[in-house]
Amino acid sequence: MKLCAALRPAFPILVFMLGGFSRAHAAPGDLDLSFDPGSLAVADAAGGYPVRIDPRFADEDWSSMGEIPGVDGIVRAAVADALGNFYIGGDFTVAGKVIANGIAKWDGNAWSALGTGMDGDVYALAVLGTNLYAAGNFTTAGGITANRVAQWNGTAWSALGSGMNASIRALAVVGTDLYAGGRFHHGG
Repeated sequence: MKLCAALRPAFPILVFMLGGFSRAHAAPGDLDLSFDPGSLAVADAAGGYPVRIDPRFADEDWSSMGEIPGVDGIVRAAVADALGNFYIGGDFTVAGKVIANGIAKWDGNAWSALGTGMDGDVYALAVLGTNLYAAGNFTTAGGITANRVAQWNGTAWSALGSGMNASIRALAVVGTDLYAGGRFHHGG
């Protein structure tokens, strides 16, 4: 599989493994991280990705959520889990009629908050197993210190190590590894 990301070479990609953060690495043929400013592409026609963009998709293929109110700001990221829950992150304080600072869950019937949310913008979301990961430009998640990256286990937020020193703009899951890209220079 080849993964190309729109990141400046001066900004590292770190991978979070069970023991902590480390610089991205890959065995030849496993993961090719290349940098091409202005593009974001996954170059693997045979890959089994959960979402593919169908070029035949048309306006009549959209489904409405009916009269359900949205958010009072900007949605910057969205992801679904294996149970069918849909998560959004961004720069908002309300989802539907629920106070949801920067992050919310849609369970198919209603919006709900994930704890007290974040104290800044959420730019990226990823699901790994039963955990949701949020990243962005925040320093607390659910009232705990979580420098720009945090994990939601379904009931509470937790930090990933000491986090990053600047904003995270992208998350990706490859196998059991969580990759982060953004404006940071180091993570801990």
